[in-house]
Amino acid sequence: MIEYPSITGCPIDKDRVNWLQYCDSGRFIPLLYVSLTGGLCNRILGLASCCSKATTESRLVKTYWPLNGKDGCSSEWSDVFTTPIQSFSEWDLYWIMDIMHEVRWYHRPEEAYVSRDSTNIVVVKSTYDYFAPDRSPIASEFSLDLNRQWCYALQLKPDIIENVQKFRLPPGTLGLHLRVSDDHRFSEGSFSKTALTVEMMDKVSQWPGKVLVVSNSLEQKLSMKAHFGSKILLQDIDSYERDSSGAKSAIVDVVLLSMCQERVGNWTSTLYRLAHFWVGRPDFLKLLG
Repeated sequence: MIEYPSITGCPIDKDRVNWLQYCDSGRFIPLLYVSLTGGLCNRILGLASCCSKATTESRLVKTYWPLNGKDGCSSEWSDVFTTPIQSFSEWDLYWIMDIMHEVRWYHRPEEAYVSRDSTNIVVVKSTYDYFAPDRSPIASEFSLDLNRQWCYALQLKPDIIENVQKFRLPPGTLGLHLRVSDDHRFSEGSFSKTALTVEMMDKVSQWPGKVLVVSNSLEQKLSMKAHFGSKILLQDIDSYERDSSGAKSAIVDVVLLSMCQERVGNWTSTLYRLAHFWVGRPDFLKLLG
């Protein structure tokens, strides 16, 4: 994935623009540019949030996927998925900035679903997922099921599937997701250092089978292992960083969590939410040990 410099640092020669990629039978192709940020699962669900808009309005989706390190994601899309996406390029930067094109900006995904439009270019800043009309009205032309269907159908790289199969998750496993954060901004209503609740502990204690613990905190996982012993299943993770290795480990956790008989966790977490959307996938369930 290529990072592009600022427009002032790399002026674009209009005569070199490949116009044909934006045209079909003499007309401009309706485009939807989606700008993603945050971690891997935020981006996956953010991209999925645009599917109904793009499909209903016959738009080509082009994705801006910055590689921005610890506060975002340093893994490329192709590190995890075989499902193709079209990436933002320097020509798209020119296309958006060209004064001949009308551009509609949406700062939140739900704003794009208030009404249908035929604007040539749409730009969506999609920092989180939008799968339910619980924050604003949605026009009747849109079906948010298309967002879920796209997300459900994503195809993973063979090495990720192989690692899921090697784990041999037992049938009847309970999935426990603990999303913790040291950031004070997440201390109320979303994530904190004390992700484990009394109710969760009771659920684990009473569960008759194995319990898979998924967490971004090694300390939390080891604490559960020390308390419950062999009842706890943990993935052996090489990296907790937001690089390619860390992204692949996170997606293995998502798949394993989706395969569990039941799940307990924080719905605010996009990792937990993605696991919920992948529940029941036949290609995952056949990997049960």
